[in-house]
Amino acid sequence: MPDGRREMQLIVTTPTRVIVDEPVRSVQAEDASGRFGIEPGHEHFLTTTVPGILMYRPSTGVDRGALRVTPDRVQLATRQAVASGDLDELERVVEQQFERERDVHREALTSFADMELSAWRKMMKYEERHVRS
Repeated sequence: MPDGRREMQLIVTTPTRVIVDEPVRSVQAEDASGRFGIEPGHEHFLTTTVPGILMYRPSTGVDRGALRVTPDRVQLATRQAVASGDLDELERVVEQQFERERDVHREALTSFADMELSAWRKMMKYEERHVRS
């Protein structure tokens, strides 16, 4: 390293691409217990992240994922990630993505409830026909 400081490799991946693969001096992430920091030489560590901002230079927005730390590497596998050096832009993009996901989830739940209700109605009609017979 040119200035003598230690670095570690940060790798952030989604199922379809590598979002970040670069040397960094520190990383901040968040899991169910709260926010935490990682520096080069950190002990081995494995946790499940929560949706939030993974901080390093530049910042990256991430979804839930699995975070694995070794003394010289931080790896995060997640369904979605957005890289940006502008925190305001990052917050806006991440909120839009999460809102789209919530809408899709709501629509899926509504569709499932409609299918379930339809199935119950058909079973009740079937039973009514067989009880009368």
